[in-house]
Amino acid sequence: MTKQTSIGFIGLGVMGEPMCRNLARKSGASVIAFDLRPEPLARLKADGVKAATSAREIMEQAAVIMLSLPSGSEVGFSRAREAARP
Repeated sequence: MTKQTSIGFIGLGVMGEPMCRNLARKSGASVIAFDLRPEPLARLKADGVKAATSAREIMEQAAVIMLSLPSGSEVGFSRAREAARP
């Protein structure tokens, strides 16, 4: 997957999972996704979505990153958690 042709997706809840699936099926780009729960990532595998192990992995691999999160506080939490990792 090249960074120029990849889409990252973080947050695979009620709205995020179908949006990610639609991107994987129709965009023509590689899609890599991250969620705290493994179940949506397992379902999206059938559509060719690669599961990331962290938000940082998505930032390193994707040219465009989309977020579907409940509120802005999750963005701050995610950034703080990633910064704390070695």
